[in-house]
Amino acid sequence: MKTVRGLALRLVLLVLNLSLLFLGTIAASSQVGQSPPPRTMAAPAPVQDLHVPNYLKPPISVVAAPAAEVSGIQGLRGQIENALASSTASTKGAVVWIDGFGTVFEENSNLELLPASTQKMFVGAAALKLLGDNHAFSTRVMSKEKVTADGTVDGDLVLVGGGDPSLSRIDVENLAKAVALSGIRTVSGGVLADESHFDRLRAAPGWKDTYVPRQSGALSALAVDQNSYRNDPEFIAEPALANAQLFREMLVAAGVAVTAPAGISPSPHSAGVVIARKDSPPLRDLVGHMLIESDNFFAEMILKEVGFSAGNASTSGGIDVIRRFASSWGLPLGPSADGSGLSQQNRQSAAAQIQWLAWIDQELAGAGFHQMLARSCSTIGTLKRRMCESPAAGRVLAKSGGLPHVATLSGYTTTASGRHVRFTFLLTDAASTKSARLAIDNALGAIAAFAE
Repeated sequence: MKTVRGLALRLVLLVLNLSLLFLGTIAASSQVGQSPPPRTMAAPAPVQDLHVPNYLKPPISVVAAPAAEVSGIQGLRGQIENALASSTASTKGAVVWIDGFGTVFEENSNLELLPASTQKMFVGAAALKLLGDNHAFSTRVMSKEKVTADGTVDGDLVLVGGGDPSLSRIDVENLAKAVALSGIRTVSGGVLADESHFDRLRAAPGWKDTYVPRQSGALSALAVDQNSYRNDPEFIAEPALANAQLFREMLVAAGVAVTAPAGISPSPHSAGVVIARKDSPPLRDLVGHMLIESDNFFAEMILKEVGFSAGNASTSGGIDVIRRFASSWGLPLGPSADGSGLSQQNRQSAAAQIQWLAWIDQELAGAGFHQMLARSCSTIGTLKRRMCESPAAGRVLAKSGGLPHVATLSGYTTTASGRHVRFTFLLTDAASTKSARLAIDNALGAIAAFAE
C-alpha cells in the first residue's frame, strides 16, 4: 500500500514539474512577443593577416537566413556550378576570384557576351579616372550684349547646355530667378538653346527604336529632368528647343519680359556675358547615382563628356577615349557602342570584367568607388530586393544588368571567413531572366557561406 501511495506521489510530482516547465516556457516567450526576434547577421570576422575592406562589411540591420557553411574549394565550385545550371541560360560566362585562393571558378571566361548594364561600371570607373571625381557640368545663361542700365538685354538670352544629366526643372526655374535678381527686366530678343557641347544624336548605336523614351530620354547637352517630361515625337527630335521654351516661360513668371519666341542657337555660344550659372554635383555623385540606380541617361551623358574631354563629344568619341585609356592600363575592352549597356552591339568577356574589377580595387578603392555600387538587400538601388534570405544579404556590392533573356552581375563580396571576392556572371539566352537572376544570387549565397 505504501508502495502504491509512493508511486502515486511521484507521478503527481512529475506532472507538477512538467506543468511548471511548460508555464515557464510560455512566460519566457511572452517577454519578447509571440516569437523570438529574428537573428541579426554580424559582420564576418576577418581571417588572420587578411584585410577585410570596410565597404564590404554588412550593415548591422541586415537579416540573413542561416545557411550551412561551405567547406573546401571543390565543394564551393560544385555549388556555384549547380546554381548556374539551374539558370535556364544556354550560354554562360563566369569568373569567381577569392583572395588567398585565386580563381576558384570559371566558365567560358573568354567568351564575349552581352554585358547589359554592367557596362556602366567600367564607363563610370574610366570617367572618374579621366575627368576627376570633382568634375562638374555647367549650365549657363549668357548674352552677347551687356545689360543696359535700365535692365534690358538688347538681343537674345542663350541657355547653354553643358551636358549636365542631373539638371532639373527646379534648377531651370532657379536660373530664371537668378536672371531676374541680376536686374534684367526685358529681353528684346528671345531665348535660344545651345546644345553644341555634345553632338545631336538622340540615341546610341544598337538601340531599339523604343529605347527612347522608354529606357532613356532623348540625348542632348541641354536636358531638363533627363528629357523625360514629354515623349511626343516633336520633343524627342528637338528636346533642347522645348527646354528653351520652358526657360522662357519661367523667365516671364519671374518678371522678365521676353519679346521673341524660343529657338535654337545657330552656332556655339562661348563669348559674351555670363548672367547665371548652375553647376552639377561632382562627378563622383553622378556616377554613384548612375551605378546604384542603373540610370541609362546618366551613363550616356557621362560617356559623351569623356569624349568631349578629347575633342569628340559623342558616344563613339567617348568609347574611343575609354578604349585608349584601357589599353594604357593593359585592360581589355570588348566591342562597345554605348555607356548604358542597352546596345545590342556591346560584348564583354567575364575574364575582361574581372581584370577591370581588380584594377578598380587598385586604383579607385580610395576614391570610394565601391560605395557607388548597389548593395544586396539594401534600402535603395537595383539590388535592394535581392539576396535578402541569403548569407549574401548586405554583403554584395555590384552592378547588375538585365536585357530580354540576359541577366548579369559583376562586383564584390566577402566569404564567411572575410576573404575578399571579385566575381562576374554573364548569363545570356535565358528562357527566364528571373531564374537566371536567382541562379546568380544562389551562387553568391554559396560564396558568402564559404568558411575557409
